[in-house]
Amino acid sequence: MQRPKLRLSALVCSLFAGLLFVGSAGAGDTVGMTPASQAEGSFYLSEGMGPLPSSHPYGGAEHALNATWGSVGEPLLRLLPRYSTPNGFELAFKDVESIPEVREISNVVCHEDEPIADPMGLSAVNWVWGQFITHDIDLTTTQNGRSPGTSAESAYYHIPIDDPWMNPHGQEEFALRMFRSVYIPDTGTSPDNPREHPNNITAWIDGGLIYGDNAERANWLREFDGGRLKSTSSTTGDLLPIADYATEPNAPKMSFSGFNSQTPYIAGDIRAQEHIALMAMHSLFVREHNRLAALLAEANPSWTDEQLYHTARAIVIAEVQVVTYEEYLPSLGVILDSWSGHQPDLSPSVSNAFATVAFRVGHSQIGDTILRLDENREVIAQGNQNLFKGFFALENIEQDGGLDPVFRGLAYDVQPAADSRYVNDLRNFMFGSPGLGGQDMCSIDILRGRDHGVPPYVDYRNSSLIGLGPANNWTDITQNQTLVNQLSSVYLNISHVDAYVGMMIEDRLPNSSFGPSMTAIWKDQFQRIRDADPSFYLANDALAEILDELNRTRLSDIILRNSDIQAIQCDVFFASTTLDCLTPRTTPYGPSKNLTSESSAETKTCTGCCGDPDYEAPPDGCVACACGSEDGWLPSPALYVSLAAVLIAAASHSSSDEEDDC
Repeated sequence: MQRPKLRLSALVCSLFAGLLFVGSAGAGDTVGMTPASQAEGSFYLSEGMGPLPSSHPYGGAEHALNATWGSVGEPLLRLLPRYSTPNGFELAFKDVESIPEVREISNVVCHEDEPIADPMGLSAVNWVWGQFITHDIDLTTTQNGRSPGTSAESAYYHIPIDDPWMNPHGQEEFALRMFRSVYIPDTGTSPDNPREHPNNITAWIDGGLIYGDNAERANWLREFDGGRLKSTSSTTGDLLPIADYATEPNAPKMSFSGFNSQTPYIAGDIRAQEHIALMAMHSLFVREHNRLAALLAEANPSWTDEQLYHTARAIVIAEVQVVTYEEYLPSLGVILDSWSGHQPDLSPSVSNAFATVAFRVGHSQIGDTILRLDENREVIAQGNQNLFKGFFALENIEQDGGLDPVFRGLAYDVQPAADSRYVNDLRNFMFGSPGLGGQDMCSIDILRGRDHGVPPYVDYRNSSLIGLGPANNWTDITQNQTLVNQLSSVYLNISHVDAYVGMMIEDRLPNSSFGPSMTAIWKDQFQRIRDADPSFYLANDALAEILDELNRTRLSDIILRNSDIQAIQCDVFFASTTLDCLTPRTTPYGPSKNLTSESSAETKTCTGCCGDPDYEAPPDGCVACACGSEDGWLPSPALYVSLAAVLIAAASHSSSDEEDDC
């Protein structure tokens, strides 16, 4: 089988990080610490610990000082007022004759001949986790007219007559439809009462995408036995549960009903089966919940199903928070202010600027192929998964080796750089060929911002949140002359540049793949969600006994605990050929990263154990492995933490609308 090539940028990045790490140790000294993973063992089971209370209420209501903050149906927050139109509901720039069509912008700014690998070596895990986490905090549904008593409302984007991809036959009148977003009733009646849009899931990072955002969906997903979630047995590992609508007509539905896989896999979020990588992440956390429930039941035979379920749920929610704030955001260069405790007067509400603009940058970081690799990191016999053919194609998971090949491939592959470019499968063939369901993701991203009345880019950069001041020249946005020429060729006026386009084009901050505007909006959103949440894992007193173990948890641990993967890099958010976390390892791999203070835990170190899966720790145990140069140095997760502090990159995935947006 052909072994996929790890892109050069990732290798250079790893080597540079290694030099940094070796340099800090000094010649002839111990040069590395290779922590063991928390792959197996009775983690989070402190002796004498009682059952945990329910972490977050379904639907998010009554969770904060203001009962509606973060709840289902709450309006998306406005960081700036909606773009003013005469009737309060027209698309932004509708009154500007010179505003370019979104497909025209896409053809100039978003077209990509060859993908450029992320210069910092971010792995494809990054964009998948970005999509996964946004599906926990934002859902803007569309007016497609399919629900009883509703009608469709559309916006169209015209395809140029000379468009070689979507209009090869040169049709004069050719346009593609985008359904407009659902809006809150009684808004959009005038300039003084502009249209506003609801968030149809909670804004909290509360595991709603795993457990559901309402009691009905949550109850359907439960077995009500042993605290477990429903799942589908498979020889390659449990998958999401499958609904039988013939016998359960009221079973939960999933989105994209016109495109859906014939097998109705059900998850807490309606978008879970868009593609195999997203479905893999959902299945992973169902497995993790059930693993925890089984351990808890064994250790506490008197606990009820309710106690087991809510304890496992609380731990899984905390794990999702830890991975997001300790791994994902730092890998993007989004550095939040230090944790200073719960702030009850702060709203977590998702902003239009975040959901409709800044978080969509991840579409540029999706590659055209999902690698599927065996344990030797060679392509499996069934081959890789083409993105174009993989939308909602979940019919042969078991025959294709299950989810393990997908996780290996995501961690091994370097994702495309965070820029304005989109792969062909997203820009010309999303959901099908042109005229047969095919859409342009870049055009939709720009048009969605206009649908929500998002003000132009210059208004954001001049706001108090970002504080860059006005943009008087194209070079105030970017010093890249090619991008300057592209922008000025489609926009006649710098004040009309769409917010999404301007933020994609901005010059990146040092040690980041984001520009200042996008970084500020990301920081604002995730910091408010963290600080406003009384059940955030650092604020939740019920989790105090297991806080150190939670702080030590990485996504690689959760993957190793719930798969047959034998080795993977400890920091899966950076692509690597150094698989420094192995299974089975039963000792924690380092001191706590508690954000509130430096850990006082003693670090016991064993020497000579680096990279040796058969190494047995001495009776008193150890939490890290010291590698002398004679032992054969191997990089460790500490290397990647150092790397993230110096060479941080950005990746994400946008918020997704129920029908049109990926």
